[in-house]
Amino acid sequence: MLDFNLNWLAVLVAGIGHMVVGSLWYGPIFGNTWMKAVGKTRDQLGNPIVPMITSMVMALVMTFGCAVILANIANLTLVTGVLVGLIIGVCFVLASALTSNAFDGNNKMLPLLFGGYQIVAMVLVSLVLTLWR
Repeated sequence: MLDFNLNWLAVLVAGIGHMVVGSLWYGPIFGNTWMKAVGKTRDQLGNPIVPMITSMVMALVMTFGCAVILANIANLTLVTGVLVGLIIGVCFVLASALTSNAFDGNNKMLPLLFGGYQIVAMVLVSLVLTLWR
């Protein structure tokens, strides 16, 4: 049986950390690169409220999923926690993004930007959840 006895404050803080990574990643770090890859300007992107709310909710969903995985690892160490975040980011998120991109034909930079963001975010999430168990 899965253990769902989670530190909910840690889940919330790690989820917020995920959102901060996204804000930095798609803002000052790779914002212009991302806009060029999607072929739009800031004005063409429109109102960001719905995408931002969706992103916040999904960051919390991913953080919850990561917390459940980590809660069910016996003898969890810092290295194991970080590896879980790396595995989630690379093997699930990046792999899915690259597969989708192979079919949708969008700019090849998009899944790399998205995957890179999720790898960094999920490693941070795993780190927070492992340290704050």
